[in-house]
Amino acid sequence: MRIFGYALALLFLFTGCINNEESEGPWEEIRPETFEVSAQQGNALTIRITQSCGSACWGALEDRISKDGNVYSITTLARIISEVCTLQCVAYSREYEIELPAPGQYTFRYVLADTTADEFTFELN
Repeated sequence: MRIFGYALALLFLFTGCINNEESEGPWEEIRPETFEVSAQQGNALTIRITQSCGSACWGALEDRISKDGNVYSITTLARIISEVCTLQCVAYSREYEIELPAPGQYTFRYVLADTTADEFTFELN
């Protein structure tokens, strides 16, 4: 009976590790720990966000980038693929390639729940 109990506990523990990308679960906004320019080549910028302790329940990621003048707003959403998840940290890093149209000052905002969570300014000469 004790072995059955352990087997059942392991089954529930690892249920959250099943990655079903086709799942139609809800989306959750991701709050990054870092939001920065990681590379520049000419007018092209690579912006990186990182999170050292994401959720084991995150499946597919979706990026939303919008531009209003010289202000770029970025949000990343993760599809929740399971209601039962292990309590493990899953690190992730996401990069965005953005081509700036001309020299000038640009603002990059990371947006969560329609509020700016992080922001920086970049000067392209």
